[in-house]
Amino acid sequence: MFQLGSTAERIIRKSNKPVWVIKNDTLLSIKRILYPVDFSVESKRALNNAITLAQKFNAELIIFSVYELADADSLRYRFDWDEYKHSLRSLHMKEFNSFLEGFDLI
Repeated sequence: MFQLGSTAERIIRKSNKPVWVIKNDTLLSIKRILYPVDFSVESKRALNNAITLAQKFNAELIIFSVYELADADSLRYRFDWDEYKHSLRSLHMKEFNSFLEGFDLI
């Protein structure tokens, strides 16, 4: 553990956003960044930061999103689960790919 300077401590205390503090002369070795997206505007802004960090550290950037299937108990009639899962996954992937358009991921 290291002691924070007065400026860093003040920023951390007053910020309503997460703050990443790195001690001077610290060599960072970041190999992989795992970044979840929820398709929100805030998520787009944060993805730009994740891309910048990945480029700066020459790190692998893994972008992922999770979707939830409906509960089987909520469906009281005959249902084709395989078709439903395929359809839901397909819609989610379209939304995911649309979300990533315009980002320089190479």
